[in-house]
Amino acid sequence: MRVGDIFPTVKVPSRFRFTTSPATAGDDGAPKWNPIFPADTTRYRSDMPGGEITLDKDFFSAMLENWKKVGAPKLKVDYFHRGNSTDDLPREEKVASGWIIDLRIGATGQLEGLFDWTEEARGRIGRKELQFFSPEFHPDALDVMSGGRQGPTLYGGALLNDPFLMDLPPVAATRTPKETHTMNKLFAAVCAALNLPENTDEDTAMAAFAKAFPPKPAGEPDGDEAKAKMAATVDEAVKMALAPTLSRVESLEKENATLKMAQAKVEAEKVEMQLKELRALALSRGVVATKADEMVADARKQGAAIFFTVLNAMPKAPMLSEVGITGEEATDTQVSAHAKLKAISADIVKKEKVDFSTANEMAYRLNPQLAAIAFGRK
Repeated sequence: MRVGDIFPTVKVPSRFRFTTSPATAGDDGAPKWNPIFPADTTRYRSDMPGGEITLDKDFFSAMLENWKKVGAPKLKVDYFHRGNSTDDLPREEKVASGWIIDLRIGATGQLEGLFDWTEEARGRIGRKELQFFSPEFHPDALDVMSGGRQGPTLYGGALLNDPFLMDLPPVAATRTPKETHTMNKLFAAVCAALNLPENTDEDTAMAAFAKAFPPKPAGEPDGDEAKAKMAATVDEAVKMALAPTLSRVESLEKENATLKMAQAKVEAEKVEMQLKELRALALSRGVVATKADEMVADARKQGAAIFFTVLNAMPKAPMLSEVGITGEEATDTQVSAHAKLKAISADIVKKEKVDFSTANEMAYRLNPQLAAIAFGRK
């Protein structure tokens, strides 16, 4: 059906349709408030009863109450008023462009709807292929429950390009995501600074801002107080807009510091594990415990390379064969074994310049079988 049809079919109640204002869609996909009718105005058209209709607060209040009375249902928005199920059209031409999910009377007296656009409709609005919303309503609809007349009733509307009302200013449909995000935050912050609700429309916010900061009459010098007031308001708005971002940056910095500390701890534990392995290697090579500890201390300061340099430069501790004890002799009695271990220890003291206790430790480690015999272990 085209704009202006009052009696579309015998199965659908008579409805008036005319375009009111440019449609807008939020960049983040969230529902968007849009005006449905202008406020406090009379419009004239031949297909209306008496040729005219007055759109005022009483009209909108009755329309709002009638919508709530039936459960505040979602109202369909189609394309070009071509979405009725009974229309003889292909199915794809009957799809919705969006849904009106809430109604309210705005700060300027207009009836406004919360539009939940489909992705396709949002794209067409953003590309300015379709720009206007046309409401579908009846000024005195039939109450299906009582059979009486209930007054103004809104059925939904359509997205199209045939404006009936030309006096409402066009509204930009989309901005780039980054710009929109920043502007929305700044707009919300300005509203908060002016003690306005979050859902305040732009016209109301601009009027409040103009009232708070009226333009300077021509020829009048700037007042320091007015400048300071405006600067303070702008500063507060910017601070409020940037507060979430700054808080997130601070949180990320703390997380980064925590991660660095955890990484340093892991690295330190890794170094200590390597040093323990190096000490064990030194002891297995016959290095006495005190000397191995000194090598580990140097390696902790100068790196593992110095450890291997010192270890490779040290002479190896003598084996049994080096002090005249053969493998067969290692199966001797305990007394003989003690004597042989003592001889080995004395030789180590002489060659390594260590005390006898340390020499014994080295002798036992280097000759485990002989030590086992000496101490009666199998």
